[in-house]
Amino acid sequence: MRRTILLLGSMALVGALSAALLLISGLGLQAAEAQATTPSSGTVTAWGYNPYHQSSVPANLSGVTAISAGVDHSLALKDDGTVVAWGDNAFDQTNVPADLSGVTAISAGAFHSLALKDDGTVVAWGNSGDGISDVPAAALSGVTAIAAGGIHNLALKNDGTVVAWGNNSYGQSSVPADLSGVTAISGGGYHSLALKDGGTVVAWGRNDYGQSSVPADLSGVTAISGGFHHSLALKNDGTVVAWGNNSYGQTNVPADLSGVTAISGGAFHSLALKDGGTVVAWGNNSYGQSSVPADLSSVTAISAGYYDNLALVVDTTAPTVTTWSPTPTASKKATVTATFSEDVQNVETTTFKLERVIAVKKVPTKYEPVAATVSPSSGIVEKDQKATLTPTLDLPNGVYRVTITNGVTDTAGNALVPKTWGFKVSK
Repeated sequence: MRRTILLLGSMALVGALSAALLLISGLGLQAAEAQATTPSSGTVTAWGYNPYHQSSVPANLSGVTAISAGVDHSLALKDDGTVVAWGDNAFDQTNVPADLSGVTAISAGAFHSLALKDDGTVVAWGNSGDGISDVPAAALSGVTAIAAGGIHNLALKNDGTVVAWGNNSYGQSSVPADLSGVTAISGGGYHSLALKDGGTVVAWGRNDYGQSSVPADLSGVTAISGGFHHSLALKNDGTVVAWGNNSYGQTNVPADLSGVTAISGGAFHSLALKDGGTVVAWGNNSYGQSSVPADLSSVTAISAGYYDNLALVVDTTAPTVTTWSPTPTASKKATVTATFSEDVQNVETTTFKLERVIAVKKVPTKYEPVAATVSPSSGIVEKDQKATLTPTLDLPNGVYRVTITNGVTDTAGNALVPKTWGFKVSK
C-alpha cells in the first residue's frame, strides 16, 4: 500500500489517505543540516530499521563527504562529486542518473532524491507524483542548498529566497511571499523550515502538532531540521530547542545536552552531533534507531531517516611507517623500502627522500640529496605494500639518511607521523 500512496494526487492525500497512510508516506529527510559542517572524506555507519537494506552500507564505500537518509533509502556524496545510493528502489529513488557528476549536496525525500550540482542546478529522480521530480526553472540556476521534504522540495537561491515544489496539501510548498534573507532550509514531513540571517526561524505547512509554530522567543539559531511532525533548532550556545509532536519523546531534548554542532530529525526520533564527534539520540526506539552504537566516534555529520540513521565517520588516526629498511648497514646497490599502517598517498621523491650525510662532525650537518626513483610511482600505496626508493647510481661509502615526511597522507587526509632513519654503506 505504501507504494501507491505517493502516486495519487493531493486531494487523495488530504482525504482518505490522511491519518494512518500519511504516517507511512515520509518525512523531510535530510536537508541542509546534515551538510552544514565543512565536509571531510570518510566512511558511513548506519543503524536502525533495515528491511530494504537502507542501513546496509555498501562494502568499501569511502571518500564520503555528505550523507542523507530517506524513508527507506540512503544517499552518500563522494569526494569526486558522484553519488552512491542504496535501499528501497520501488520508485527508482536509488537509480542515480548515470551522467550525474559535479555534485556538492544531496537530500533524500520519502521516495525521491535530490542533488545540487556545482553549477547551481538541481537534479531530481525517483517518485514523480505531484511533480516532485520535475525541477522548476527557478531551481535550475543560482541554487546554494537543497532540502527534500516527505513529498515536496525546497531550494535556497543565492539571493536568499526559497523555491518550493511538489505536493502542497498542507501549504508546505507555498513559500511565504515576503520571505528573504534565508541562510538554511529544511523540509519536514508536510511542513517547511527556513533559517534567516538574523538567527530566527520561519515555518509553514502542516501544523496540527504545532510543528510549524516556532517558539516566540527562539533566537540565535544556527541550524534547523524538520522531522515528520516535529522540528529542531540548534542555537549558537550549542543547545537544542524542539517543538511539535512529542508522542515518543522526540521533542524532549535531554536536559544536559550541550556542545551540539549538528541536528537531524527523523520520523519520531531526534539526533544531535556533539563537538567531540559523538552522537546523542532520543525518542522512538522501536527499531533501535535511538540506540547509538557504543563505539561510534569521530562523527562529522548525521542524518536521521524514518526509523534509521546515518553517520559520517572520518578517520582521524595518523598513519605510521610500520617497517623500514635498510638499517643499520647496506651495500652500494641498496634500495630503501617502507610499509605503512594503512593505505597512503603522495609517496614521491619530495616526501620519501634519501640523502647522504656530509661532514658529520661539523655543525650544522649537511645533507646531499641522492637521485632516486619511487615505486609505485603514483596512486595509492596499500597497507603493508612496500614503497621502494631506488637510487639511480650505486651508493658510495658513507652515512645516509632516509626521511618520509608528513606530506604523505592516508586517504582521509590525515598526515603521516614522520619517520627518519639512517644506514651506513661501507663496502
